[in-house]
Amino acid sequence: MSAVDAVEQDRTTSLDVDVVIAGAGMVGLALAPALARAGLTVALADRAAVAAPEADSTTWDSRVYAVSPGSAQFLSAIGAWQQLPVERLAAVEGMHVEGDGGAVLSFSAWDLGERALAWIVEERALRAALVPGVYGSGVHVVAPAVFETLAFDREGGTLRLADGGVLSARLIVAADGVRSWVRDAAGLVAVPRPYGQRAGTPWHRAAMVSARRWRARLVAVARSQAIDRMVRARRVGR
Repeated sequence: MSAVDAVEQDRTTSLDVDVVIAGAGMVGLALAPALARAGLTVALADRAAVAAPEADSTTWDSRVYAVSPGSAQFLSAIGAWQQLPVERLAAVEGMHVEGDGGAVLSFSAWDLGERALAWIVEERALRAALVPGVYGSGVHVVAPAVFETLAFDREGGTLRLADGGVLSARLIVAADGVRSWVRDAAGLVAVPRPYGQRAGTPWHRAAMVSARRWRARLVAVARSQAIDRMVRARRVGR
């Protein structure tokens, strides 16, 4: 399904389901089919149409995710991981961390008995893998939709839309981003707190004779004495 294809959006004026997920980003797209597979009725609402982006093998998306082995296992359980083209995946097999005071930490997937510490996945490739599972699992997709009001009572929550639609559920999930409208409407306060550290993550792209692939080496340089203290503590404990 592409962004230009006719998308099966649910235009039902009123829905009463077990769970309403507000926001069809990566979290909403993954959670919706997982809950539906567990036997719950689910509605997924978003301001934009929910559709897979056009595939383009000639370019690369600069927006990427580092997917942990546990997250990859979850994505596999809902059928999305298997849909990712192998040529669009890159395994992070090692990590090298340097502190300002000269201390060094190294992590190796080999030492941990894992295939990779993480997998680098393009945002558009992951979205393209998730969207079919949403429609295939029977999720009610309500999009595009503008959220207007949110209210709660003893039975659950009610999300009213600008076009007059009403979505009611025992659980409302705020998956609409870092500046969540749902979170604010529910009266929840989130105060960002800086870590007091900085890190760099350079990427290296290598050409191959047989195929074009991303090769990623993750290098994090922490701007904090915390890493040096950690290394010293490890040495003392040996």
